[in-house]
Amino acid sequence: MRYTLENSFSGSKFHLFEKNNFLYIKKYFDKISIRDLHSFSKQMHFNSYNIKKLKIESANIIKINKKKNFIILKHYEGLSGSELLLQSDVQVFNFLNIFFCSYIKNLFNNLTLVKINKNIYLKKINQIQKNTHKDHNKLVKIFLKKILKLLKKIKFNIKDNNCHGDLTLSNLIVNKKNKKIVLIDFLSTYKETPLQDVCKILQDLRLYWSSRYLNQNDHLRAKIICDNIKPFGSIKKNKLRKEIYKILELEMLMTLFRILPYIKKKDIVTVDWIKTSIRKINKNFLINI
Repeated sequence: MRYTLENSFSGSKFHLFEKNNFLYIKKYFDKISIRDLHSFSKQMHFNSYNIKKLKIESANIIKINKKKNFIILKHYEGLSGSELLLQSDVQVFNFLNIFFCSYIKNLFNNLTLVKINKNIYLKKINQIQKNTHKDHNKLVKIFLKKILKLLKKIKFNIKDNNCHGDLTLSNLIVNKKNKKIVLIDFLSTYKETPLQDVCKILQDLRLYWSSRYLNQNDHLRAKIICDNIKPFGSIKKNKLRKEIYKILELEMLMTLFRILPYIKKKDIVTVDWIKTSIRKINKNFLINI
């Protein structure tokens, strides 16, 4: 049995199908690139673990078909994306709080500072500019002004380390019954830094990415839930926090900038969300997350 084809924000296509009484998801790509293969590898080699009887694991990739450009994954029941914000109860909220607090704390264990390689950022900036629709040129200019100004000031960066790469609420599934959180859609990024994951979590919990399309009442409910998940305390306690906040501001702007090429011409909601988010990102905002 096959189910309706769906599209994600990034343009990925996938559908659900049944085989031998099990559900699977087939996800299609225009072309499976080396970057995609690295992303799959991150997902397949993620080490499952438990915190307070809550299991954290990655979605099982059953098959990779490079010729036909699709992968097949096991289907997992649970809440994801905006559903987590609209349908969660106290137990689901606690699961999210436990997971994010533990996850960010682990990311910041034994951090090391290294000299910043500005060419990595400049190369990515150039790529984003080329792929962004001309209708968003004003936004590109705003981003460039802020990002290039920060690049001139920052001398150090956090040494590369493992990260999920795209850890939004849409890329995790919470199964309350089985006390499990499943991570999906790992991403090989232009820079493998733990701050990538912090930025994506910030994008949802403090900038309300997953709730941007909700009506006013639902958005307010989602905001209350997000505001009360408080996983960023380990950053404030880190001995390198002064440098971390500087680098985090840069990475947060880069995270928002990377969204531009995926925004459809008529998606006014996301454009407005981007504009609001740019105004928010500064050192004081990050210190008070």
